[in-house]
Amino acid sequence: MPRARGRFVHFLDDDDRVAEGHYAAVRAAFDARPPVGLVFGRIEPFGSGPPEQLEHERRYFAAAARKAAASGRFGTRWAFVARMMFDTALLVCSASVIRRECLPTLGGFDPEIRLMEDADYHVRAMREFGVRFLDRTAIHYRIGSPR
Repeated sequence: MPRARGRFVHFLDDDDRVAEGHYAAVRAAFDARPPVGLVFGRIEPFGSGPPEQLEHERRYFAAAARKAAASGRFGTRWAFVARMMFDTALLVCSASVIRRECLPTLGGFDPEIRLMEDADYHVRAMREFGVRFLDRTAIHYRIGSPR
C-alpha cells in the first residue's frame, strides 16, 4: 500500500476476476463525485463450490446489492455505515476501490482485528470519505477452490 502511486487502490484477491469495464466505471464514478473516497459494485459468485453454497452466496450478494442501492438514496455515508454495522456486510474487499489519497488517514487494515478487518476498514472509509455504489458487476468472486 505505501508503494502505490496511482490515483486509486484496489485490493484484489488473487482468485477473483474484475468484470469487464469495471475500472472505467469506477474512474467515471470518482470523477463525477470528487469528494467520495470509496466506490464499490456488485459481487457475482462463481466457482467449484457446492451448488447449494453457490446459490446461497448469489442470494446473499443480490440482497447486499439491493441494500446498497437503497442506502445510496440517503447520501454517501450514514445509511451505508449503518448497514455495515447493524445488518449484513454489503461487500467484500475485492469489490471496492479507494482513492489513494484517503489511505494515510485510514491507516490501512487494523492488525489488531482478527476477523472482519475488511469490514472495519470499509466502515471507516465510508464514514470518513463517503461511498458510491455502482449497480453493476464489479468482480466475479470465487467460491470454492480453483481447479
